[in-house]
Amino acid sequence: MDVPESFLCEGTFLVGKNIIRTRYQSLEHYIEITEYSEGYKLAYDNENQDSHNDIEINGLPGKIFRKNGITTIVLDYAGAILEMESDLPEETLMEIAKSIKSVNE
Repeated sequence: MDVPESFLCEGTFLVGKNIIRTRYQSLEHYIEITEYSEGYKLAYDNENQDSHNDIEINGLPGKIFRKNGITTIVLDYAGAILEMESDLPEETLMEIAKSIKSVNE
């Protein structure tokens, strides 16, 4: 995964059964990447989102949500779910998402 050089990894944490979160932080921005192992189904309340769209990254189906300056990208890696959240510009977060080749990267 290609994270901008100004980001440092604050750590990877087990936040639930088969849910792993890694947080990257710079002086001004953050990126959180959460991996949900196979068997998880994520549901989102789209009602209060600024916008949401279907997307495809590296041939994988997903969704992108925007609310209050935060962008969330959710990708389905054949049953495993990858969720990326950040206050970076949407284009930058999309480029980072494109650099991920597998959910275990």
